[in-house]
Amino acid sequence: IKLGRDDGFDAGRTGGVILNNIVHDINQDGITVYMSNTTVDGNEIYRSRSSNGALYVQYNVNNIAITNNCIHDNGASGDGRTTYGIRIGSGTFRPTNVTVNFNNIFDNIDGQLFYITPTPALNAENNWWGIPSGPAPGSIVGNVDFIPFLEEPLPICNPHIICPGD
Repeated sequence: IKLGRDDGFDAGRTGGVILNNIVHDINQDGITVYMSNTTVDGNEIYRSRSSNGALYVQYNVNNIAITNNCIHDNGASGDGRTTYGIRIGSGTFRPTNVTVNFNNIFDNIDGQLFYITPTPALNAENNWWGIPSGPAPGSIVGNVDFIPFLEEPLPICNPHIICPGD
């Protein structure tokens, strides 16, 4: 799922909401945000094998809220790619006013969260990082405020899909 053009043209435009999707078993980003003023809520992303992140925020976008998502088991050992659970920015692109709260982010091979912008610190409070003691050392890259963290997972993984009758 990609919101906006991948050349940065839409970075200053108003995005929208990416809501309640299940994305799995792909060789790209699960969800990519190229537009400002976007909410990513209620999604589950697993077994993404991207060179970026299962959830990737790119360009100089602003006001991105990432909440109530389940991002787990992304990346593949030895495939030459670096897949973070969530990656915010790359190179000279510095997204601003991004929040990452009330998510389950765990078991992503290359790390749970990568944040490129040095200041201010990314608000990534109240997430489940896979273990009660918080994120494992080295699983978060960048200036990230992840305390307080949740000591048990939120009930947001594996949503129940109710199919209509025949």
